[in-house]
Amino acid sequence: MECCGIVGHDGAVVPLENTHHDPKFNFLIDNLALTKAHAEHGIAAIYHSHCNFIALPSGGDLELCSWYSLPYLIVSVWPDHGHGLNAQVCAFLLELDNTPYGKHFRGAPEVLECM
Repeated sequence: MECCGIVGHDGAVVPLENTHHDPKFNFLIDNLALTKAHAEHGIAAIYHSHCNFIALPSGGDLELCSWYSLPYLIVSVWPDHGHGLNAQVCAFLLELDNTPYGKHFRGAPEVLECM
């Protein structure tokens, strides 16, 4: 199951419930929960996980993160052939063009950092 939440301006990492109907492969944060987290901590970034997949945004991720002009963190964890776990965290920032036809991405997501 994908986890999700925010990183607050105060440095808090705030897990939020994944309310997507298919949480194994997708995530969705309830607007009320997001508003409450914003009021309590501010929002410096939004995060979610990818289980058994690299930390690159999927098409669904790109659509979802287009709603916010915030850094977008993806935490990826996958098994290492039975010897433990591999982990990767990547931060992305998307530039959007607002056109009469809606929001469109300007180029590929900018990778802010990967660890």
